[in-house]
Amino acid sequence: LGDLEITPLRIMHGRLPILGYRINDLAYITDASHIEASEIDKIKGIKLLIVNALRKEKHYSHFNLEEALAAISEIGAKRAFISHISHKMGPQKSWEGQLPDNVKALEDKMKLII
Repeated sequence: LGDLEITPLRIMHGRLPILGYRINDLAYITDASHIEASEIDKIKGIKLLIVNALRKEKHYSHFNLEEALAAISEIGAKRAFISHISHKMGPQKSWEGQLPDNVKALEDKMKLII
């Protein structure tokens, strides 16, 4: 689409298949609970990844924080932002400092440059 190369990514939201997207060097994945290896291969080494981490505890249809961090690591994203964060995660200040240097919480009105 113009200068944009958009690749749909098959993602699982519990037992429901949904789509995430790779748009040039950005991948946007929300409502994910599982990403097949074949889909991870499509975004390996991406420059910027936005992915959900609903809470710290396990959830049936969303990544928890540990699962999101594992996906970020497996994908090898240069930078990643956690999105779709529940109030059950607790105050951002209480957990964001424990994230790897290349991972931050996505905030309203944040502008990202790839």
